[in-house]
Amino acid sequence: MKPLLLAGLISFVALPLALSQTPSSADNKTAEQEVRAAIEQYRTALMKRDTAALERIWADDYTFINASGTVLPRQSAWPTRNQALPTSAPSKVIRT
Repeated sequence: MKPLLLAGLISFVALPLALSQTPSSADNKTAEQEVRAAIEQYRTALMKRDTAALERIWADDYTFINASGTVLPRQSAWPTRNQALPTSAPSKVIRT
């Protein structure tokens, strides 16, 4: 009886692990490419001061905190010709 119970318990624990799906390397590469593309779009929008693109990227409740600790709501964080760019944008995409 004990061996049967033990075999059942092992099957109960191991079966979900054996049937679970793990992302393939192609899925990981696709996700990585999407993230890199999003970062590049964000960086480009900041550099070009493209408020339409930033409006699409930033959430409605986006808040920016600059290096001196000033909290800026979404509209105040939009770069204009006279404002410096926020420093949170990566200057380039880091390749790993």
